[in-house]
Amino acid sequence: MTENTVLPPGVPALPGRPAFTLMRIVGVVSVTLFVATEIIAAAGAGIWALTGLLGLGDLGALVVGAILGLPALYAIWLCACLAFKAEMDPAND
Repeated sequence: MTENTVLPPGVPALPGRPAFTLMRIVGVVSVTLFVATEIIAAAGAGIWALTGLLGLGDLGALVVGAILGLPALYAIWLCACLAFKAEMDPAND
């Protein structure tokens, strides 16, 4: 069964595609920046702690930074994707 819904004037009938508005962009960017700040702070603290605990020099800090930095960047990317999905979900309007 299909329902016949009448849209108000000026509302486009896009099947399954919510509008891409400025508020949604601001929401995605703000959530991503907030979580990215926490992830970068945790990765930086981990790098600092490991290099200090193990007595690694500058090269060791770079290696540990690469090891912890790649998963941190991946976590930030996943957060951005989840924030975009959440903002574009019509149930959140």
